[in-house]
Amino acid sequence: MDASGSKVTINNPVIVQDLKKYYSLYFTHKAAPVPVVGAVQTTGESSGDMFMSGRIAMLPGGHYEIKTLAAQKGFSWDITTLPIGKNKTTVNNAIFAGISRYTKNKKAAWKFIMYIMSEPAQAAMPLSADMPVTGSGLLSDAFIHSYKMPEVNRKFIKYVKNSRTWPKGISREVQNILNTEINFAIAGEKTFEQACADAAKAADKALAEQK
Repeated sequence: MDASGSKVTINNPVIVQDLKKYYSLYFTHKAAPVPVVGAVQTTGESSGDMFMSGRIAMLPGGHYEIKTLAAQKGFSWDITTLPIGKNKTTVNNAIFAGISRYTKNKKAAWKFIMYIMSEPAQAAMPLSADMPVTGSGLLSDAFIHSYKMPEVNRKFIKYVKNSRTWPKGISREVQNILNTEINFAIAGEKTFEQACADAAKAADKALAEQK
């Protein structure tokens, strides 16, 4: 996104070149097997499956991966930040709870949101939805000892402090536009330059309509 938050920058030549380099690691240099992703399915395995079977050395993911990894007996693993950059910043994939403008029960909906943000509800979050979203919830014993991985969860809390959420305007619609066009490029149906240009045009239109 640009500084105004009204346009995407995926068609920036620097970003286009970075995407092409990322693509070449898989398909030109074959430095890593390709997981099931979008239009490309070459191994039939997910990234998580390939990590646990030793086919790939690193697995970019979120806290939701810990439950599966913790269940693998005899499998040694750990978590860390992305291994590059001064601040080693990683993405914090936020999930939002909102109230529709068309609801007939605004007060009840607001009461529910206030409840799920309360300490009792946040403390129960590790049992039902992987992780809480408040500071007190993250520091609760329920979260720290979830999946019987306290050391890993303490590291996760440390890394969350230096994370960033997605840009404000990246809605599900805009994400789908970007993903669709990049998948066209991965499948060879478009060049990366054309796919990024088309993605920027469609995403900017969607952003304008959201205002």
